This record gives sequence, C-alpha cells and structure tokens, in this order.
Amino acid sequence: MINIDVGLFLAHLIVTDNKIDIKTNNILMDYLKDEGDIRPEEFQQINDVIENNDDARPLDQVLRRLSDESSSEVKEIAMAIGLALCLHKGFLSTTEVAFFKSSRKVLGIEAPRFNLLKAEVKLEFDETAIASLAMEQRRHKLIQQGYILPLKRLIDKYDSDERLTGHSDAMMKNEEYASAISHSREIGKGDMVFARPLLHEHIEELHNLRTAVDQLTSNLKKVRNHDSDATRSLIDASKNLQSQVHGIVQERERDTESFLENIENAADYFTISFLGKTKAGKSTLHAVLSGKGKDAIGVGRQRTTRNNRVYTWQGLRIIDTPGIGAPHGESDEDIAKSVLDESDLICYVLKNDSVQEKEFEFLSLIKKRNKPILILLNVKTNLDSSARRRRFLRDPDDIYEREDEKSIKGHLNRIREYARKHYANDTFEIIPVHLYASLLSQDKTIPESERHALFDGSRLAHFESAIRQSIVSQGHIRKSQTILNGCLNPILDTEKSLNHHLDVFEKISENFDRFHLDSTQKFETMKQKYIRRIRQAIDEEFLKVEEQISHFSHSNYDVSKSLIESRWEDLLEEIGLERRLAASLESIQLEYTGEVQDLLSEMMENMRFAKLLLRQNFSYDSSAMFDFRRMFGYLSAGLGVAAAVALLFSGPVGWGLTAAALVVGGVKFLFKSKKQKIQDAITSLSAELKKVTAKHNQDTKDQVEAVFLEAHDKISNETFAFQRGMMSTLKDNIKILSDSLDSMKVQQDRLNKAYAYRLMTAYAPDEQVEYGLDQSKIDALIDRVERDFGKSITIHARDGMEASRLDHLSNVIQEDVKVRNIQ
Repeated sequence: MINIDVGLFLAHLIVTDNKIDIKTNNILMDYLKDEGDIRPEEFQQINDVIENNDDARPLDQVLRRLSDESSSEVKEIAMAIGLALCLHKGFLSTTEVAFFKSSRKVLGIEAPRFNLLKAEVKLEFDETAIASLAMEQRRHKLIQQGYILPLKRLIDKYDSDERLTGHSDAMMKNEEYASAISHSREIGKGDMVFARPLLHEHIEELHNLRTAVDQLTSNLKKVRNHDSDATRSLIDASKNLQSQVHGIVQERERDTESFLENIENAADYFTISFLGKTKAGKSTLHAVLSGKGKDAIGVGRQRTTRNNRVYTWQGLRIIDTPGIGAPHGESDEDIAKSVLDESDLICYVLKNDSVQEKEFEFLSLIKKRNKPILILLNVKTNLDSSARRRRFLRDPDDIYEREDEKSIKGHLNRIREYARKHYANDTFEIIPVHLYASLLSQDKTIPESERHALFDGSRLAHFESAIRQSIVSQGHIRKSQTILNGCLNPILDTEKSLNHHLDVFEKISENFDRFHLDSTQKFETMKQKYIRRIRQAIDEEFLKVEEQISHFSHSNYDVSKSLIESRWEDLLEEIGLERRLAASLESIQLEYTGEVQDLLSEMMENMRFAKLLLRQNFSYDSSAMFDFRRMFGYLSAGLGVAAAVALLFSGPVGWGLTAAALVVGGVKFLFKSKKQKIQDAITSLSAELKKVTAKHNQDTKDQVEAVFLEAHDKISNETFAFQRGMMSTLKDNIKILSDSLDSMKVQQDRLNKAYAYRLMTAYAPDEQVEYGLDQSKIDALIDRVERDFGKSITIHARDGMEASRLDHLSNVIQEDVKVRNIQ
C-alpha cells in the first residue's frame, strides 16, 4: 500500500514550508523503509524532493499519478499518514493546512471525509482514547491495518532519544543547562499567552480594515444617481483604491499568521539559526554538533539542500540555512525572513579566507528584525595530511595568535569595522574556530589522543561555551526578545505599509482639493473662451455671405422667386458656407476637446502619482479611475457641429425667403421710373437678404452655443461630481487607515511595556520569577516606553536599575537599554 507515490507525497508534505525538520525527516525515512513497499533506488527520488534538487518530481505530478493510479483506500492512507506526521506536534501549520486542502481536492477526498480522517488520527495519538477503543474493540480501520501505530511508535522513540552526542552532549547535558532551558521555556509560554491575543487582535484589525474599505464601494453603489457616469467612474476609482488596501492587508494578514506560527513552533526551544555564505562551514558545524561526522556534510557538493534544516536536541533547536548567495537559492531577504522571527540567536558564519564587506550587508536585514548575533569565524587550513596535522597539533594556538598580515586579529578588526557600518554596533562576540579540526576529532580512524588534541585545538569548546552561556544566563531574556519584542515586527511592518498608503492618500487628497478649486475656475474660463470663439467663427463665415449680397441683388433683382432661390442656393454652395462653417467649428471642437483632455489628464496624474508612490505590484490602470471614453462621448455627441449646422440650412434657399419680401412697392411701383424701379428692387432684395442672413447668423450662434453649453456643462458637472466623490472617498479611506493605525499603536504600546517589564525583572531571584504576565503589574511598574527600534529602548519606570545590569542587558539584546525613573 505504501508505494513510491505515497512516499513522494509525504516527502513534499514535510518540506512544504521550505524547512526540513531533521527528526521528522528521519522518522519518515525509517517508516518508509520499515513499512513501505519502496525499492532502494526509489529512495533517491524521495531524497530529491526533500533536498529540493533539480530532478525532484513536482507535487502536481505526484498528485496526478496518485490520483490516477491509486485506489481510494491508498489515497486515504497517504492522507492519514501525512496527518499523523504533522499532528504529532499538536497542530497543523498554515502551510500544512494549505497543502492538505489543495491535495485532497486533486485526490477527490471531500472535506467531511478529510475532517473525519483528521479527527481519527488525532484520536490515535491520544493514549486514553486508544486504550478505550482497544477495550471496546472498535479501533479505527487504519489502526487495524497497522499503518498509524508503527508511525506513532517511531515518533515516541525519536522523542525519547532526542539528544546531542559527544563533547556537545556533555557540554549541554547538566542540571544548570536543563534548569535554564526549563526557565526559558516557561518564560516563553507566559510571553506567548500575553502576545498571542494581541497578534490575533492585529489580524482581526486587518480584517476589519478590509471590510471597512469594502463598505465604501458598497455605499457608493447605493447612491440615488447610480446611473451617473461620474458615479460609475467613482465606483471604479474606489475599487482601485480598495484593491491597493486589499493587497497590503492580505499580505500583512498572511505574514502575521506565518510569524505567529513560527514563534509557536519555536516557543519550546532555544533556537539558534546558522547563516552565512555557501561553504562557510555551517554544515560542518552541524556535523560536529550532531556527532554525525563527515557523512552529514555532503562532501563535494555545492550545498546539501535548498531548504532550511531544523535540528532539535535537549531543548536546543538549530536551523541551518542553505547559504546566502547559493545558486538557485532564494534571495537573501527571503532566507532571512524564513528564519529570523523564530530565532533567539543568529550565528553568522564567516571563513577567514573571504572576509569581504559584501558579506556584512546581510547584517542590516538581521538588525531590522532586531535580532542579536554571534559571529563564528571559521579558520580554514588543510589538515588532511599527517604532516600538516602534526604541525597543527604542535602549536594549535599559533593560527589564533599570530600577528602577520593574514592573522586572525586582522580579520577581527575588519569584521568589527564592517559590522558597525551594517549592524549599527559591534557589541557581539566573535569566536574563531577551526571547524575542520573539530570534525576530524570525530574520525575514529585517527588515534584517540590526537582526536582529543584536535578538538581542543579547534576551540569549538569556546563556541559551545558561548551557546551555553546564551542559554544559561541569557536564555530567558532572549526568549522575551524573540516573542514580545519580535511580535512588534509584523505590527510595525503593517504600520509602515499603511502609513505609506496613508501618506499617498493624503497627498492625493490635498491635490484633489486644490485641483477642484482650480478646475472650477478653468472650466468657467474655458466656457467663456469657447463661446467667444464659436460666435467669432460663425460671424466670420456669415460675413463672407453678407459681402456677396449686393452683387447678388444687382444680378437677380428682376428674376422670379424660384430662380432667386435656386441662384442663392448655388451661391451658398459656391461660397461653401455650410462646409466652411462646419470645418471651422470642428476645429474649435478639437481644440476644446484637447484642452479638456489636458485638464482631465492633469487630474489623472494624481492617480499615476499614487501608482508611483505606492510601489506595489497590483494590477493598476489609473485611466479606469475616470472614464475618458464616457467624457469624450459627450463631446462627439454634443459638438457634432456639421450635423447641427446642416439642420439650420433647410428649405429651398435655406432661409425661407417669402414671396411678399420679393414684391417690392405695391401700387406705387407703377408710377416710378424704370431706373428707380430697378434700384428699389435691388435695395429691397439686399435688405431682405441681409435681414435673413443676420437672423440666421444669430440663430446659428444660439443653437451651436446651446449644443456646446450642454456638452460643456455635462463634462464639467460630471468632472466636479467625480472630484467631490473622490475627495470624499479619499477622506473616508484616510479616516479608516488612521483609525486602524491608532489601534495598532495600542498593540505596540502593550507589547513594548510587557517587553520592558521582562527586562526590568530579568534579574529577579528564582523565588520571585513570574512566568505569567499581569497587565496591572506591568502598568504599575512601566509608565511608557520609547523606541528607536533596533538601536535603543528607553524605559520610563517607577523603579530604577543598576548601571552594570543595564550594560549587561544592552550587550545581551544588542540594543542600548536606558531606564528613566519617573518618581
């Protein structure tokens, strides 16, 4: 039943968070060897997944094969074994929950069935429940098949066998160490009880923030004028702002939940993370501490894994990272974030043949998380030949004490110089160690006397002593630094992101307020300007007509009305009045459209400016915040001047000349001379044409102006409505963000005061140690706390502290501690 497909599925599960818990890995491998039907050569495929090698079979392939080629029973067995591997620690992590959710869907296991499996696996780890089920002979099907109980026995065995070996085991395994580990663990539990609700409160605040922002858009959709183009544009704009807040809130929720999970995992241990460049010596250090020797290193390989390895012994938890700058590795910042939050101490490993400033740039990331460091300088010399070993053993102190240009002292000076620049201080300890000599000390082919001398000459005992000291005298302080001080990090990260958005929104809001006043004046100025331009253009075109009236009258005073109409129509066509007037007004329309577009584009720059300031990877189309297509639709519809002008030129001659107007003089006409008759006819025709031309000049101006004003008012009103709505929406967003930030300040204040309380009571006698934190006692001692995060903490308290203890605290947390007595 447990074949290679099940094995690959379980391998993907145990590295789903990019960490390899060595104990869990060993349990799985032993279990698959004992209980599985997996060929020896297939174990390399499983190892490829665990080591994240290039040849590793992807999870989606594994799931498809398991889904297509396995029975429903095998799928459930795979899921149940996976749940047992994870649930033995008491809970499922966020990444494990996501893994099971996506996997069960591919495997066709419905949620109710999965939940039943999970409940029954939990029962299998409950001794009382198992005994009860056994007595009643109602044991679960999977127990009857014998898949879970063998795994449980392996887990129990590894739990009882967890220990360091060799020198390290002797170093750590004593009453003082055990007491310190217990003390640190109990402090951690008390700190978690205090901090956990605050982080849940922070996550809830983020959820409420997202809900409040969603409500803004929902409210907009309910406004009365819901068909307004301005309202629709405003809804688009609000959604865009909403997506920005959503993006940061979702990221902060995810990061805060991940942080909480990390420190929950680390609460029971004193955690040291080993960081440094590839081949600096981290794997050698682990091989020595675990007593596994050269077999644990992966000799000749660039590095042993692309995942973080987690080792646990005697209350000590060590995380081995792949290496900064490792090929195909994550970015330095990703590596740091993956281990820093759960670390009580960072051991930064350097080697003496490559102390370069670039290696220390990474320290700035550690300092941002306010983590204490210890630097291990791996002194590398070749000891493989017997002659070189003998020379080393004759005077092992020589490499540490020499004064030449390659001396250790020169490296130490450079390390402190670079650290001051990138870590802000150099109060940490630097320990030179010959790791290869310590590794050889575990080689059973070397005589025992030499092995003891190699270990002593390696000075690994100095490093072990520093670790032991960190745990025995400083562990409880650093545990509070990890939990209480560490819980500030996700809140501060949220505050930084939201403050950035708040600053941007406030700048945009200020710009909109200012731009609204400015654009009101500009739209009024544009209106007056283009009304004048329209009238002037129409006058100019009609003037060309008026200039032809005298000549036309002289040529047509004696023809019939129908012929006058026909010839007048021909004259207008020849002059091209309609065409020229339409072209002139169209040119004005284009100029007006361009000026409006410039004005609206200027408004849109506020949005584009926001995009640049926010620097977030959101799908962000600022043009969607204000629909140019809708706005300029008004222009094309409202300023379709060619069609509007054509309507004015209806009728036989366009202006409806009447027969009465052409019968000039009546009875008196009979008594006039021929010359006078001709002159009167010309004058009468000219006057009528001028009158009609003037009238239709005015009618044309009135009608085109009305069309223009309708379009202009539509655009300006929609623009102003959008601006007012945008200003209101921005102000609503600003208030929501401000209120959330105020709540986060309260969370920060409580954590800072609790952390300050732990620092102030760090030296209390054993009988006075308080593992739980009482808010009333905190408030009674601590008035307020001022932070320059990562650099200094100033505690305003109703009690003082000796200078020597302040100095010690500052060295432990590697941050300047000051106490101001408020009495």
